[in-house]
Amino acid sequence: MSGNNISGSIPPEIGSCIQLHVLDFSLNHIVGAIPKELGKLTSLEKLWLNGNHLSGAIPVEFESLTNLEFLDISSNKLFMSLPRNLGIGFSKLNYLNLSHNNFSEELPILLMSLFHLSKLDLSYNSLTGEIPSESSKMQSLEVLNLSHNHLSGIIPTTFEEMHGFEELPILLMSLFHLSKLDLSYNSLTGEIPSESSKMQSLEVLNLSHNHLSGIIPTTFEEMHGLLHVDVSFNELHGLIPNNNAFLDAPLEALQDNKGLCEERNIDIPI
Repeated sequence: MSGNNISGSIPPEIGSCIQLHVLDFSLNHIVGAIPKELGKLTSLEKLWLNGNHLSGAIPVEFESLTNLEFLDISSNKLFMSLPRNLGIGFSKLNYLNLSHNNFSEELPILLMSLFHLSKLDLSYNSLTGEIPSESSKMQSLEVLNLSHNHLSGIIPTTFEEMHGFEELPILLMSLFHLSKLDLSYNSLTGEIPSESSKMQSLEVLNLSHNHLSGIIPTTFEEMHGLLHVDVSFNELHGLIPNNNAFLDAPLEALQDNKGLCEERNIDIPI
């Protein structure tokens, strides 16, 4: 039913279709709230609601969708905070896209318990607070996009550097399978962690448009798989690492910092 110019709201009677495994309402003109009755579809494995005009919140009844592997509700008009129980019951979920909505407040800690998640996209929302150190528990994560939000604080490495958490030391940079990390357009502060080099699968890193300071760690020289970087519009200074991703980066990806330069004394435009 994708892209069929369907309008109106999703009828609550859909909750009676309990044998459904796949439901695709994407790219239509559907309005109104997501019916809580969708939580009755306990056999559902894939759910597309993206590209509509849905509003309101994600129903708490979604915690009953224990067989869900794929969930895309991006590009709607959803708002309020993400449900605190988001993550309960989603033990099989490997793809979650809630981008291009207007979700606010902090990231739910339970969301970080989705151990099988390979892609998490929460970009283009109004999320606030710090990046939870618990995010390191998502060991299957390959793509993490938190860009274009209002996240603040430092990029977490260990719990000692987090404020308000009393967990055992956990390294965010232990996400060994991560190939893309986008934290751009937030309000992150502090230095880029030298532990970033532990993410040996990383190919794309975007930290642009934040308030990061200090030097870019030389440990990036150990990241031979890194292909693209963007650290523009921060407060970084000093030499850029001897890594092709930095040496071959366009000036736009390094500009508007406090004073970056290459080892051969080529200054990057401030």
